[in-house]
Amino acid sequence: MADDTAPQVDMQSHVQTYHAVLKGAAALMLSTIFVLVALTMFAFGSGTSATVYGFLGLIFGTVGLVVDSRTGSGRWTVSLIILALFVAVTLMKVAA
Repeated sequence: MADDTAPQVDMQSHVQTYHAVLKGAAALMLSTIFVLVALTMFAFGSGTSATVYGFLGLIFGTVGLVVDSRTGSGRWTVSLIILALFVAVTLMKVAA
C-alpha cells in the first residue's frame, strides 16, 4: 500500500525564492526605464553632450541598481534618486 504522507514543503525556501523573483523584477523594470530615458536622450538631445550624458546616466543607473540590490533592504532609493536626476537632465537637454 502507498503511504499517505506527502513530502514536506520547505516554506522558508519558497518565500526566499519569491522575494528574489520580486527583487529581480523590480531591478529589471528600473533598468528598462534607465534604458528608455537614455534612448530619449540619444534621439532628442542636442549635441554630443547628450550622448555623453546618456551613457553616464546608464552607467550611474547600473551602479545604483547594483548598490541597491546588494544592500538587501528592499528599497530602491539610490536608483530612484539617480533616475530622477537622469530624467531631469534629459528633460533639460531635450528642451534646449
